[in-house]
Amino acid sequence: MYIINYKYLFKALLSLSVVAVIGLPINTFWHFTLLVASLVSIVALPVANVTSRKALISIAILATAMILNYSLPRAAIEEGHNLFLADEVRSNILPDNLPLPVYARMKQQFDQAYPLNKRCDPHKAGCWRSPIWAESNWGKKESIKTAYAQSLDSIFRKAKYSRVVDQIEFSDLDDLRAGFVNELSNSWWGDDSDIKRASMPYFVMYELNERIVDSLMCWTGEVMWENAQGSFDTFYNERLACRAITSADIGKRIYGLRVNPEHPLAMQLKPNTKLKFSNLARESCTLIAVIVSLILMLRWSAWRTILFPALCIATTAAFILLFVPGLTHGYTIFVGGDDGLTHEGLGREVLRHLMTGDISNALRGEEDVFYMMPGMRYFRALGFVVFGETNFGYMAMMLILPLVVFSVARLLLPRSWSFAVLALTSSLIFQFITSANYGYADPMGYVFFLIAIWLTLSPSSNLITRWLGFIFLALSVFVRPNLAIAAVLLILVHFWQSTRNISLRDALLSSSGFGLILLVPIHNYVFGHRFVPLTSAASIPENLKAAPLTYIHAITEVVTGHWSGANMDVIKEHLLKYRSSWEILCIVMVLAAWTYRKRVHAPMTNGMLLVTVGMFLPFLFYSASGRYHLLAWLFAIIVGVGYIFLIRTSLHNTAESR
Repeated sequence: MYIINYKYLFKALLSLSVVAVIGLPINTFWHFTLLVASLVSIVALPVANVTSRKALISIAILATAMILNYSLPRAAIEEGHNLFLADEVRSNILPDNLPLPVYARMKQQFDQAYPLNKRCDPHKAGCWRSPIWAESNWGKKESIKTAYAQSLDSIFRKAKYSRVVDQIEFSDLDDLRAGFVNELSNSWWGDDSDIKRASMPYFVMYELNERIVDSLMCWTGEVMWENAQGSFDTFYNERLACRAITSADIGKRIYGLRVNPEHPLAMQLKPNTKLKFSNLARESCTLIAVIVSLILMLRWSAWRTILFPALCIATTAAFILLFVPGLTHGYTIFVGGDDGLTHEGLGREVLRHLMTGDISNALRGEEDVFYMMPGMRYFRALGFVVFGETNFGYMAMMLILPLVVFSVARLLLPRSWSFAVLALTSSLIFQFITSANYGYADPMGYVFFLIAIWLTLSPSSNLITRWLGFIFLALSVFVRPNLAIAAVLLILVHFWQSTRNISLRDALLSSSGFGLILLVPIHNYVFGHRFVPLTSAASIPENLKAAPLTYIHAITEVVTGHWSGANMDVIKEHLLKYRSSWEILCIVMVLAAWTYRKRVHAPMTNGMLLVTVGMFLPFLFYSASGRYHLLAWLFAIIVGVGYIFLIRTSLHNTAESR
């Protein structure tokens, strides 16, 4: 046990050291790639025999890299950005807090692009002028409450305006990574609004400093450059053009305007020679420190163990780059009024409370009783801490998805058949990744559940890994409560297997990790003063289309001969919506029955079947769009192929015995 704990602790410390050297937030693609490559190596490779000499060298190199990282010159440009709306219905403070010429110019452009007589009706909920956004379900949230929107990139670098940046390079609102695009107060949607969220008007401001003198500021579109007299000169470039930053510009501001969607804005800073050298030296030191530490701390003679996970993750990354590039760069502008934006907006509020020391409201998560998926807001907040305003947190989870699917398949199948499962489920994996790009909670909950299955049911698991597995199981329900039935059935399968393989005491200790889910009803009782096991959304008619009581009444109707009763009609209409799911489940059940008839001993496959049935059971009662079925379909394929393999093996053995 001591050796196991030592290895886990050592790998955890090494991972934290890599993060410390790279520096938080990890919000550039290069740093994210370095982090992923390092973590894959740390997880896949065994720990080396670390001598005191190796440890001292590694610590010295990592410490040197961190010192250089923080001491080498940076551009450290103060950036301010915000949404720009000028309308009497939606009050804001911009007129009193922006330079008068800058505000006047943006107001002129706004009125030209969005004439008053053509603006949307504020009485329509989807309109950007609607008061619903000033008084949302999560309290009063003004759209523009400060001159410059707060950026969550500024957690570790205190900013004068929105954030401090070392590079400037963006060509659209996604590239700018401005968090205001996904605030709860800006969640207008659809055809009701003349201003579309994907092209919402905004501005960005940079305060020039002495470190970027002799650099070039390049742009297309319109900028307003502060002059020596304190007024602003306006420049418009149809094509990319540059202007040198001189000592006379120190302390001056540049405003980039993108109010009219027909006049796009792109800006880029070409740093001076000193900054170029400093950036190159910093990144080189970081790379060298990470590589040397990994070489010293890990046993690379076992390099074959890293080949498959590295290849799998690299292939997934290439797939995402080609087909879902939104996860790899910029900051996704989520669909207004959709679940993805709501999770994101709630996560932003949770982190703001933490930043101000308001622990109580951070734990409350903007809801007295959870209605939205409970855990997603907290994971979003954690993602901002580690990765800033990027999509890298969710991308990291999607990178390991195929690997985890393969690992779960290996519980039932040989290696070659598991590759076949990976091919059969590739379209589902693509839908997982697409859903993640929309910010939905489902893919995260599903990945947690897959990890839980792998850790708890693996024959090579021990007490610690099983306990971690049940922690992940609790997290899966925390993020996606519709997995609760399947989670309970997995616990039963675990106890069933424990009577054969491990002691009941170990089974109880490992499954105690699932107790983490009790935090949800505790939250609801403490803040909402009522007992709600998971979410209040579970009981509303819009979701609960066929309640258990409806089935009881339908059975009564059938018994009394009323086959076309009102309750039966409700159930038939509901079940027919998900006919394809029931057909998939029936095929798997037929395969299971066949193996039972052949008296094939398959405890693992039968246990997985029970868990799979648990994933389908909520569809008996609840309305569920396609993304809610993905994990059930995936498990049905894995278990179905598992039974096919058992049948094939049984037939082969029978033929050989003859």
